[in-house]
Amino acid sequence: MTRKIAIDIGGTMTLSLKERDLGNGEFLYPLPFEGCLEVIGDLAAEYGGHNLYIISKATGAARIAANHELLRRWNFLERVGMPPENVFIYDGKKFGRDEKARYVADNGITDMIDDAPEVFADLPPTVRCFIYDPDPAELAEYAPKLTGRHFTVVHNWREVLRHFNV
Repeated sequence: MTRKIAIDIGGTMTLSLKERDLGNGEFLYPLPFEGCLEVIGDLAAEYGGHNLYIISKATGAARIAANHELLRRWNFLERVGMPPENVFIYDGKKFGRDEKARYVADNGITDMIDDAPEVFADLPPTVRCFIYDPDPAELAEYAPKLTGRHFTVVHNWREVLRHFNV
């Protein structure tokens, strides 16, 4: 079975947009979390960059642009061989979290890596969910909604890789 892996940006690959927003239309462009690009590169080598997706919510045009700029500064698409059409950064002002679920279903995503437990409650039940270093209170709140789903809490990118047996 071909794996199709979707990854969130803020809080999963690097600091959240809230943490990166300087409040004056400027944003920080920090390095990715330790091991992030290396592990995603390993996943791309195993499953193909065309089977990797970025699915991330940003609120407003400036934050959407900041996420695209972050990927550009990391040379992300080229590093992992991901086609630009596999990057879906949607406006949280216009769409709810169910937009992620719709994109996951429409693209046959098999695995999702995200830091927000609430995202996983709306995903198709066949999707393997990796909750990246979640806030314990959020995890406790949403865990009952994840009953019957395959979800795993991971605290770093090396843990993520171990679950893919790469």
